[in-house]
Amino acid sequence: MLKLNFKSSLIISLFFIIGILTSLYKGYGDDLDSHSLILSFITAYENGIYAPSRFYGSPFAELFYGYIGYNFGSFLGSFLSYCFFLFSIILIFSSYSKNKLNQKDLFLFILICFSNPVLYFDNTNPSDFPLSLFLFSTGLFSFKKNHKIYSIIFFALAMATRANFALLIIIFLFFEIFRNK
Repeated sequence: MLKLNFKSSLIISLFFIIGILTSLYKGYGDDLDSHSLILSFITAYENGIYAPSRFYGSPFAELFYGYIGYNFGSFLGSFLSYCFFLFSIILIFSSYSKNKLNQKDLFLFILICFSNPVLYFDNTNPSDFPLSLFLFSTGLFSFKKNHKIYSIIFFALAMATRANFALLIIIFLFFEIFRNK
């Protein structure tokens, strides 16, 4: 378990302040996915007709971000996407750290990920990718901790959020099968 000292707490607080400021600034973001997800939810909610946001649809993301956007506005969706990205980084790192979680390595890993503007700004848009990445990384973490049922649920939700993650999940499972044999 992580034991936080003052410096670590300060850095975590800084990350959340940056997330709040970014979320206030970005709103729904510069990605048309956010609008498509919300419009899909609104069409289903108000008219009872499901019109997918893409040709294959993203039902879980449409319900999640559509509900958030419809009821709470852009800030909460953007901030949740930011948090999903941050927690995804932490979960992925935690899944592959050997024994004890090294705080310095974790903070360095987070800084490297956040220093890439494409990763940072694309994952602060309230769209299906940050949510799916979070669900995938939670499934990955559950799988590594031998909670197979939970990992199946999170992997299924990741695919229901963004179908592209099906290939990533299959590759990960094959990797684990061949690595363990």
